[in-house]
Amino acid sequence: MAFAMFGSFGFIMAASVLVGYFLGNFLDKKLGTEPWFLIIFLFLAIMGAFIEFFKTFQRFAALDSKEKRRKRGNTPER
Repeated sequence: MAFAMFGSFGFIMAASVLVGYFLGNFLDKKLGTEPWFLIIFLFLAIMGAFIEFFKTFQRFAALDSKEKRRKRGNTPER
């Protein structure tokens, strides 16, 4: 489960950077504002990828602690 969660990070990072690059490059050429949109969209893409990474890490940590409680046998009652 952990490999699947963190294995997707590489794909998310690469895809978001590529989309940011092509979108920024397209807008720069269309509007004649090189390199500003490229820089802005690359920055936003990298920040978005790291935010997604931290969300994935939090989900993993929650699943891991739940699994450890289950193994110890003291699962909180709901």
